[in-house]
Amino acid sequence: SSGGVPKLSTKVPVTIHVQDVNDHAPQFLHSAYMQSVPENLPSGSPILEVKAIDKDGSSPNNFIVYRIQSGASDKFVISPDTGVISVATGASLDPDMTDPKTTEYSLSVLALDGGVGEHQLQSLCRVNISIKDVNNKPPYFLDPGTISIRENTPVGTYAYRLLANDLDREPILRYYMDSNTSEARSEEGALVKISEYDYLSAFMLNSTDGLIRVIKLLDREKVEIIKLGFIVEDIAAEFGKQTATTTLTIVVEDENDNNPKFRNSFYKRSIPENSPHGVTIMSVVAYDMDKNKTIRYSLEGPKEITDLLHLDAETGEIVVANKIDYEVFPWLNFTVRATDSGHPPRSSLAEVFIQVIDENDNNPYFPNDVTNFTVYENFNDRNEDCHHTSS
Repeated sequence: SSGGVPKLSTKVPVTIHVQDVNDHAPQFLHSAYMQSVPENLPSGSPILEVKAIDKDGSSPNNFIVYRIQSGASDKFVISPDTGVISVATGASLDPDMTDPKTTEYSLSVLALDGGVGEHQLQSLCRVNISIKDVNNKPPYFLDPGTISIRENTPVGTYAYRLLANDLDREPILRYYMDSNTSEARSEEGALVKISEYDYLSAFMLNSTDGLIRVIKLLDREKVEIIKLGFIVEDIAAEFGKQTATTTLTIVVEDENDNNPKFRNSFYKRSIPENSPHGVTIMSVVAYDMDKNKTIRYSLEGPKEITDLLHLDAETGEIVVANKIDYEVFPWLNFTVRATDSGHPPRSSLAEVFIQVIDENDNNPYFPNDVTNFTVYENFNDRNEDCHHTSS
């Protein structure tokens, strides 16, 4: 305006341009983010989005990029433009596939504006990602190997406990006996059919805890090796049927529960008297169904009879040991005992009857050395004869 009278003035428009200064750091909408994801989330899957704003009025001061500062462990990536955090390509979130096993991740995420050098501003937020277990793994057995059970083990005895593991967090395991993969063999290695001896019915399996109990007496003479097949199933499985199999080998140990048995209940032979020393009369043979089949034989009976004979303790052969006289013993009656080598030992008896055949081995003799006869003078052949006997 002028200073004259009257005052005169004029107006001119003035435009002032305010130059933006990068004086505002990006601000996250939340200082912390939390998300829970399943362990089987495929690589590349988005998890969550972080968001920041910048109050600066112009670009590049208000341009924001995102970056994971720490904690990703090569499992996660972030889109620098959108702030979307995803599973890294090729990464697995399965805790059982990581070393060390990890179920919680804490990421430090930065938001940076477009400032240059020392003028670039940033802010930080925390992203916590927890990994949820998914029941997607099959159980597995700890190898049971081979166990031994004595035959005649009392009914109700616990024999073994099956052990199975499952890497899932909350599996529900159930155990089953598998008759299709079970078999049994005898001492000779022959396959034992269920129709011949039902070895499966000798055991009861608790489906919940895997305990195996003997519920029937085992007989080793019928079956020596039993291979029981088992299945464990996780009935809490979310993806199809999850099972595992194993085989438990049971060796049935022998117990000395059988007496030796002779092939014959009694033996009868004959032998001439005066048979030479060492002549074989007979052989007695016994067998034993138990595992330990070593049998020894012994003579029992009157000493005056057993002294006439010799019995081979290992083979059961009976031979003449001393002179046998029909006139003394027309029959040799005695007993043979067969004893096994078990603990305690068991035995059985067989009666033996040996008929002694008489030989003409004795001269006749007069009962009296001197005999006197009186004969009348009118004796003739029509009169009664006098007889003298000899033995």
